[in-house]
Amino acid sequence: MRRMRGCLAFALAQLVLQSTAGAQIAERWPLDPGGSVRIVNPVGRIRVLGSDVDSVAVSGRLGPRAGRFSAAGDAHVRTLGVDAAAGGGAAELEVHVPRGATVWVKSATASIEVEGADGPLDLSSQGGSIRVVGTPQDVTAETMDGAVELAGGTARARVKTVSGDILLRGASQTSAPRL
Repeated sequence: MRRMRGCLAFALAQLVLQSTAGAQIAERWPLDPGGSVRIVNPVGRIRVLGSDVDSVAVSGRLGPRAGRFSAAGDAHVRTLGVDAAAGGGAAELEVHVPRGATVWVKSATASIEVEGADGPLDLSSQGGSIRVVGTPQDVTAETMDGAVELAGGTARARVKTVSGDILLRGASQTSAPRL
């Protein structure tokens, strides 16, 4: 009887560990080189990597109580998201996109990192930091409490933060008005 209780307790502990360990994400879909990717992850980390691919590939991990991962769309527009209403836990996402894709990212407290993306970027986090490395066409980066860093240069940048630091490094294209 005592051994049965021990086995039952061990099985129950394993079940609890599996339910709180989170789920792994590994998905891929075709995307036009100039397509759009929309990413929503309220809590955790979002890393976007631009490369010479013709698809969107997402990998990562949903932490305990992070909710569900979902994806929708087609080869022109793909939306990726973590449902925050389910519990508010953190999720870590790494998203590979075509280098010229338009990327839109929204979070509450997740940090946002973008590297190697040359298309337009629209990045927003209420409390997380934003870091962009590369030469995107256009960058909009807004955060309330996080720091913003742009490194590498861009044709046009709009950066806003209420209480975070702003660091701009690298060359930026400017155009003089024609007379």
